[in-house]
Amino acid sequence: LGMITQNYSQVDKLWSLLPPIYCLIVLVTGPKMDLRIFIMNTLAWMWGLRLTYNFARKGGYAWTGEDYRWPIVRDI
Repeated sequence: LGMITQNYSQVDKLWSLLPPIYCLIVLVTGPKMDLRIFIMNTLAWMWGLRLTYNFARKGGYAWTGEDYRWPIVRDI
């Protein structure tokens, strides 16, 4: 999709969403009442929410939006 749209930040849109979802799957399907899994899940969701908020605040979820660091990388 990045090659088609010439926007290589398409994967960045998933980076803050998928890890918390994967952790939720582990929480639901794993051993019940495992404190380590619960803590891992909580931390992953806190990280994902923070990252999603910051990415959305900078316009990263717009179709043409790209991570603000890409122009810097392209100029190197």
